Amino acid sequence: MGVRLRLAGRNGGGRAERAARRRWAVAVGRHVDLVARCRRLVSAVSGKVGSEAAVAASAAAVVSLPSVEPGGGGCAVCGEEMAEGRDACELPCRHVFHWGCILPWLRERNTCPCCRFELPTDDVLCEVDRLWRLLAATAAAARGADLRHR
Repeated sequence: MGVRLRLAGRNGGGRAERAARRRWAVAVGRHVDLVARCRRLVSAVSGKVGSEAAVAASAAAVVSLPSVEPGGGGCAVCGEEMAEGRDACELPCRHVFHWGCILPWLRERNTCPCCRFELPTDDVLCEVDRLWRLLAATAAAARGADLRHR
């Protein structure tokens, strides 16, 4: 999922407009980084560092996961081979698991057991933190792309 930043005004895309977009993207990125750092500081001071790790994935996120045909390989939860005809589930990160294995996992955690990709949660504070981290990563990627195009 990408975020496109667009300034109101001319559609010409001239040098001045590109420079203004770069300055704006850098300012937004700095703001997002500052907010993320403040949130981490508040969490550290309040003793909540790491305590949000065990949050279940939201029911809506789990229900929306697609069933797929196993394409070989093993289930990362149980280690068994993905046999044909057995129900399998694919997470948004593209890792595939047996439904019977991943459901208990997602009742306890909102992350992929392989790569820690985060699924949405029903916990509002954890969801806000997840979205801030996603926004910070998107802003950092946009700044990196902007620096490469200079």
